[in-house]
Amino acid sequence: MHPIAIADLAGGSWPDRARRACIRLVNAAAEADADNSASLRLLTDLRSIFGATDKLYTGTILDRLRNIEDSPWADLTAHQLAKALRPFEAHPKDVREGGTGPPRKGYDRADLDDAFTRYLKPTETINVADTTATEPETATGLTSHVADVAGVADPPPQGNRDNPPGDTPPDNTPEDPPQPDP
Repeated sequence: MHPIAIADLAGGSWPDRARRACIRLVNAAAEADADNSASLRLLTDLRSIFGATDKLYTGTILDRLRNIEDSPWADLTAHQLAKALRPFEAHPKDVREGGTGPPRKGYDRADLDDAFTRYLKPTETINVADTTATEPETATGLTSHVADVAGVADPPPQGNRDNPPGDTPPDNTPEDPPQPDP
């Protein structure tokens, strides 16, 4: 039985209390979904910003996040970035962007790789333009052997026990369906 129905049966203040509790739970779930959505967007954007780069300064990351068209990161600060990445166990540390230069606070891609793998879809795609019609490998990477299954679409052979397959039935009319014995 549904909790609201139980509260209705209990009477008194219970129906009103149960409905208010449900509203709070729904609102909390909506906020959690929004938080998760923003976290996933941040991870997706970070993965594209890092690309093949191992280490980036926090300032570089913030600049690149802000330059993404239609991004929600215009007002993101270094502190907010660190707080958003804390659940993924990625923390700012001294890094050298590009392996040279002075050490500054930033992020190491290796600290984010687990979150990228765990929460985001793989980015590896196969370029369909690189395949040609004569290649047996398709864009999915699976091999297609059309010749092996070509006979599947062939029409069934004509004939019955009086006319073996390959013979044309008398008077070139299609066969009548079998009739049940009386």
